[in-house]
Amino acid sequence: MPAPWVTPGLGPAQRAPFYRYCWARADAAFRHERQIDQDILATRGNDWQRAGTLGGERASLFAEAVGRADAVFALCMRAQGVARPG
Repeated sequence: MPAPWVTPGLGPAQRAPFYRYCWARADAAFRHERQIDQDILATRGNDWQRAGTLGGERASLFAEAVGRADAVFALCMRAQGVARPG
């Protein structure tokens, strides 16, 4: 598990608005990714199902979208001056 985000001189209550703001941005990015993935699945889903790869393709799309949402969150937190120790 990654180390918690910290800001020198700020406790958890003071960091909470940063978390909410950045999770909202990451959620918006993830929502957009989900919409794109739904379009891809609608277009390619039958092909993947016939090939027996639908489950793997769906998991791959989800993992990529989650990774991008995590990256958006991390970039946002750093932009707010909140960092991981070390």
